[in-house]
Amino acid sequence: MTIDGVVAHYHRDDLLGILLRGLASVGRTPADVRGDDLAPFDQFHLRGLTATLELLELAGVSHGMRMLDLGGGLGGSARVAASRLGCHVTVVDLSPEFCEVGEEITRWLHLEDRVRFLIGDATAPPVPDASFDVVWTQHASMNIPDKAELYHAAARALVPGGRFAMHDIMGDDGMEGMQYPVPWATSVEQSALMHADLQRGLIRAAGFTELVWRDLTAETHAWLEERLPTITQSPIGSRLLVGERTKEAFTNLARNLANGRLRVVQAVFD
Repeated sequence: MTIDGVVAHYHRDDLLGILLRGLASVGRTPADVRGDDLAPFDQFHLRGLTATLELLELAGVSHGMRMLDLGGGLGGSARVAASRLGCHVTVVDLSPEFCEVGEEITRWLHLEDRVRFLIGDATAPPVPDASFDVVWTQHASMNIPDKAELYHAAARALVPGGRFAMHDIMGDDGMEGMQYPVPWATSVEQSALMHADLQRGLIRAAGFTELVWRDLTAETHAWLEERLPTITQSPIGSRLLVGERTKEAFTNLARNLANGRLRVVQAVFD
C-alpha cells in the first residue's frame, strides 16, 4: 500500500462534522465533552481505552515523560497520556484529516500545550533524534510495509534508556487465508501484515531488548465477539471511521483472530 493509498483508505468526508453530529445525538458539545466520552471514537484499536491504560502501565510511563506516538491517528492515546500522566506527546500520522480533527479534539479538552500533531511518515518521523522517553505505536504497522525502518526510526527517536511500547495486530501461521475487508484494508494488496515472529525479530534487530511480550489474541477475540452485535450502533463509535463496511470488516477481523490468521500483541522494549 502506498502512502496515498493509506490516506485514501482512512479518509471520510467531513469527519469533524460527522463527529459533532454524533456528539449532539448523545447530548454532548465541544464545550462539555470529556475524554472518556470520545473513547469509542478516538481509541481506534482493539480493546479500546483498556488496552491503552494497560500499555501505559506496562511501559512504566510516568508524569511528564516525552512521548512520540507513531501512526497515532486522531491522538486518543496521546490525550490519555497527557491528561492522566501529564506527558508531552507528539503524534505523527500520514493523514492530514486525522491530524486536523485530532488537533480540534485536543483544543476541546484543553490539552494543546501537551499534545501536538505532525503530518508525516512513521518510518521517517520529522522529529529530532534522541528526544523522547517513550516511543509508542498502536495498530499502525499493518499499514507500514517497511517495518524494519519503523523500528529503526523508533530507536533513533529515543533517549538512552528510553522505551518502545507497542500494541499491534500481526500475522499468524494461517495469515495466507486472511478474509477481507478488515478495518485497515479492503484487500490483501492494501495490507502490510507480517508474521509476528518475523516482526519480533525486526524489533530486536533494531537494537531493542525485550522486556514484555503479551499475546492477547484470545481475550481480544472474546472482547470483539461480545461487541459485534452492536458495533454499528454507537453514535460516536468505530462506524464513524470505518463507514459502511464496519460490520463486515470487524466480523472478518473476529474470524481471522479465531482461525489462527492473526495475533494481537502488547510489548515493551528497552
